[in-house]
Amino acid sequence: MLTLYLQRARIIEPKVYVNASDDPEDSEVLSVACEAGVDFVITLDNKDIISLGDPKTKEIIIEDEEGNEVCRFKILTPGEFLAELKNMGLL
Repeated sequence: MLTLYLQRARIIEPKVYVNASDDPEDSEVLSVACEAGVDFVITLDNKDIISLGDPKTKEIIIEDEEGNEVCRFKILTPGEFLAELKNMGLL
């Protein structure tokens, strides 16, 4: 299993730093997520990173200095992610 993981894993080095959080580690996670083009960030960090998403849609939209959308994704807890997968018919 580790071999399969290593074959599919890739290192993401963001070209742009997303400064959306007071926590530099959260900003780094958001930067990597944006560069990787993810649909979801799954976390239990209720205090900081989850609070950045829209309370209703759970979505965060990252914009550049001119207000142009750079990326968007949902920030979910593991339970919310499982519910999302069920709603998508994947579970």
